[in-house]
Amino acid sequence: EENVKFKSINGVLYEKDKSVWVTGKGYVDGYYLNTCPPNKKTYAFPDDLYITTLRSRCFSDCQYLTEIVIPETVTALESAVFARCTALKSVTIPASVVNFNHGTNFWYSNPAMEKLHLKHKTPPSWYFQTSSSNLLGYLPTSCKLYVPYTDEWEYSSTNRNNWSKYFSIQYVYE
Repeated sequence: EENVKFKSINGVLYEKDKSVWVTGKGYVDGYYLNTCPPNKKTYAFPDDLYITTLRSRCFSDCQYLTEIVIPETVTALESAVFARCTALKSVTIPASVVNFNHGTNFWYSNPAMEKLHLKHKTPPSWYFQTSSSNLLGYLPTSCKLYVPYTDEWEYSSTNRNNWSKYFSIQYVYE
C-alpha cells in the first residue's frame, strides 16, 4: 500500500502514470494497466481508477477471458495487448483511443475472436505491417469489425481501407 508507483487490485497490477486533468474532477492520478494474470476468468476495469493506457501484453495469454470493454479513459493501446487470448470473442474500443501503437499485434493468435467494436466515427490510423506473409495467420480472420455508420467509414480514407483489408466491416446505426 505504501508503493507510490504500482498498485495491485484483485491481483491485477497497475502502474501510476501521472496526474491528468479531468473536466469536473480536476487533477486525478492516471494509471497504466500493467499486467492481468493469465488465470483470470473475468476482468472489470475499476471504477475508481483512471486508466489511460493498456501496457504492452497486459492481457497477453489470458486464455479464459471472453470479452473486454475498454473504458473511455483509455487513450492508448500498446503492442500485443490481447496476444494469445484464445477464448477472447469480443473487444470494444472507445473513440478515446487515439494511439494504436503497433496495431499489428493487438490481437494476434486469437482464434475465437468474433467481434471487434470500434466506437470511432472516423477510421483511426492502423496498418498491418508484415515482414512475412506468415503473420497473416495471427489475425482473427473470421472477426467482424463493428463501426458507427458514417460517410468516413463507408466512403473515404486510406485508414478505412487498411481496416477493410483484414476485417469484414459491419455498420452500426446509432
